[in-house]
Amino acid sequence: MTTERDSRGYWSLPERREEQSYYVYGTPPDGAGQFAHPNMLSFLFILDFVWGQRSDAKLGIGNISLRDGADDRHASHTAGLSVDMRLIRKDRRHEGVSRFSTQYDRVETGKLVATIWQVGAVKVVYFNDPFVSRTTPFPGHDNHLHVSILP
Repeated sequence: MTTERDSRGYWSLPERREEQSYYVYGTPPDGAGQFAHPNMLSFLFILDFVWGQRSDAKLGIGNISLRDGADDRHASHTAGLSVDMRLIRKDRRHEGVSRFSTQYDRVETGKLVATIWQVGAVKVVYFNDPFVSRTTPFPGHDNHLHVSILP
């Protein structure tokens, strides 16, 4: 496991930790877009621990922020306080899925959203499934959750 630090003092999300409840994905690949504000890292580590106690499904953690907050045409991901997460799949594969797919696990995704709110410091969860509570619809969010936390 290696982590890097950028000029803001943000660390990249550790990958391949033993017994973690998440896997990483995103663009650019190999964790290059996963530099996180210290509060986001704390949020993700707590979520990792709590989720691992509740489910066998791994969390897919995607884009957070590019090194140094570079503009990646994904403006909500420059401060390191927002993260994209994949929806839970019924087959538990580490691949993306849309809310319209037969492999989309609405019940488990709903449990994930509830757990996200229980961890605390959450500002908003964008997602377009009207049957998953405590989410806010937003264009382009049929295939992932976008979680923003408070600074």
